[in-house]
Amino acid sequence: MARYIRGIQALTSASTRRLKLSQFLQNKRRKSCTSTPLVRRALCVLGELVNWKRISIFSLVLFVVLVVGGIPFGYFLGMNDEWKDGPPLWFAYSQLAVSFFIGLMVFIALGRIQQSQLYVHALIVGLIVTFISTLIEVFLIGLFMLNTLFIDSFVLLLAIILGSMIGKSFNKGKPTEVNT
Repeated sequence: MARYIRGIQALTSASTRRLKLSQFLQNKRRKSCTSTPLVRRALCVLGELVNWKRISIFSLVLFVVLVVGGIPFGYFLGMNDEWKDGPPLWFAYSQLAVSFFIGLMVFIALGRIQQSQLYVHALIVGLIVTFISTLIEVFLIGLFMLNTLFIDSFVLLLAIILGSMIGKSFNKGKPTEVNT
């Protein structure tokens, strides 16, 4: 605690170093990251590399838009009595195509905004959405199909790669940001 008080006193005195408070706290955080165990150090370094606010916003947006995009498919699936053995193949492919294009649009928007560590951000957003949807599928619906998880994850990975590449192409010539 005394070090923080000395640091704040150093900031207020005009004759000493002219560090901003945010720089002082960042230096303290970096020093604390080097002295922790391996797992905490990795999370601390990851916390300095990524923008968790942006990741949480895009995870929420992607999840909500995917749910809204899946509502018509659930409606038609429950309404059609002829599909006793399951929906036809074109129905499943169209649902995957809608999920791909929704993910593509969200990751293009992320690529346009996020200029540094874009693929790390996009992958974390995809992992969070996949984890949340799997938890909902297991605990609320009561079923877990591994093949569906692999297919949906593959479609989401394609959307991550293509959407990030397209979004990054919009940033050509713009100055890079520093994790804001």
